[in-house]
Amino acid sequence: MLNDKPLQQVSTTKFLGVYINEHLNWANHIQQVKTKISKTCGILTKLKYLLPQSVLLTLYNSLFMPYLQYCAIIWACSSSHMLKDILTIQKRAVRNICMCKARTHSAPLFKKLGLLKINDIYTQQISQFMYKYNKNMLPVNFNGYFVKNSTIHLHNTRSADNLHLSFSNTALRLNSIKNAGPRIWNSLPNYLKMACSLPVFNYKTKLLLLMSYI
Repeated sequence: MLNDKPLQQVSTTKFLGVYINEHLNWANHIQQVKTKISKTCGILTKLKYLLPQSVLLTLYNSLFMPYLQYCAIIWACSSSHMLKDILTIQKRAVRNICMCKARTHSAPLFKKLGLLKINDIYTQQISQFMYKYNKNMLPVNFNGYFVKNSTIHLHNTRSADNLHLSFSNTALRLNSIKNAGPRIWNSLPNYLKMACSLPVFNYKTKLLLLMSYI
């Protein structure tokens, strides 16, 4: 009840473009993303014989990528099983752009086109968030949100300057930004952490992720 009026209980709701369900597992939002990008993938399938690769890539970046990038920092923390279908559609779209057969290994194609897979889009957005945190570019609400190991113990270890990883006994907490942020930030090389600006950081982070596509 709110002001003596009953509140309607629903299993899922849309808030700022993100579908949130009663279990907080993002399954509904992922299904929505799959539906949207499947349509674009179908368009690429039909146009790949009519348009050059550069135009197909532009269509991918314009009609496909926004659905993958929007709030991925929140929902793309889901398990690889839940994201499997999105990655499959991504691979199909990339093969269409490159005019390759259905069983062609996709990693070199992603690298050639400079496109990130959904799990790496998530990693890049988390990394960007952590860069902003360390450069005091986030709202004041996040001040002190993360702490260094050196504030937890006084031992002079190699990881003293790393961000502290809190204990997680559930998958939900393990994948939360409170835990995923420090884990991903600690894994980045120092030259990335010391990037002079956010655009430079994003560019170098993307290159680092693309290097793993073999």
